[in-house]
Amino acid sequence: GNDILGNEGNSFATIQGALNYLKKDGGTVFVEPGTYEPVTVSGGARIDIISTDGPDSTIIDGGGKSTCFCVNPDDYKVYSDFVNLTGFTLRNGFGQDGGGSILGALHRCVLKENTAYFRGGGSYYSILDNCLVIDNAADARRQPSGFSGSKGSAVGGGAFASFLYNCTVVRNSAWQSGSGLAVAGGVYTDSQET
Repeated sequence: GNDILGNEGNSFATIQGALNYLKKDGGTVFVEPGTYEPVTVSGGARIDIISTDGPDSTIIDGGGKSTCFCVNPDDYKVYSDFVNLTGFTLRNGFGQDGGGSILGALHRCVLKENTAYFRGGGSYYSILDNCLVIDNAADARRQPSGFSGSKGSAVGGGAFASFLYNCTVVRNSAWQSGSGLAVAGGVYTDSQET
């Protein structure tokens, strides 16, 4: 498929192309196995993004340059399940906050090897349900040159201010505090941190 002629009967080439098509009216995007570029959800409509084969074969890779899955905070409320991502691996994301995810509800996802240089290496203000959060970092030493924010705050290697339900949080790190989690208003329920 391609992103110019894609529609309900003709596959889009990228997840972002399908999201742009659904931006105003909302809907569901089914994603086949593969490795995809980062996505940003905006527009305010209800969106469900569902992997057809699960996180082992459906990956969003930040390329070490950007957050893998970002929900625009100008269009959606914090802790809303109005945008759902199901069955993906989010890996190699990088950003000021939330290397893996910013906002949105993630179900049965794997967040691994993501980095934030301020807060939430794996997730930032997200809802995580039955997710594996592994090998993420919040590391102020990774700040780009010219960054004018705090030089000492790098908290919540696995997740910052997120709601976690039935999740496993393993081998995450933070330069300042909260290597696995920095709860700061979030909830940590029936989850396991090792």
